[in-house]
Amino acid sequence: MGYNVREGENNIGGLPNGSYFVYDATPGPHTFAASTESTSRRTINVVPGKTYYVRGEIEMGLWVGRPRLTIVDPAEGASAIQDLNRVVLSKR
Repeated sequence: MGYNVREGENNIGGLPNGSYFVYDATPGPHTFAASTESTSRRTINVVPGKTYYVRGEIEMGLWVGRPRLTIVDPAEGASAIQDLNRVVLSKR
């Protein structure tokens, strides 16, 4: 199970179960979203040189799983991705 992650109207990439991807964002506010029967959004004010981690999970929904995006501590995020498969995003 997985879902697509977007920033505004732009699809960043798919996030299958057990995976992660790296997204280089310009400084400033960025709102990331994932949708199925509901939508989860998280906004990050990106600071140059800082790494941010957003965990993508699935919760039980009425018909399909509901996405949940959570901003996590950098140490927790760096540790968590060690056991995941990296998805390589296509160039925009």
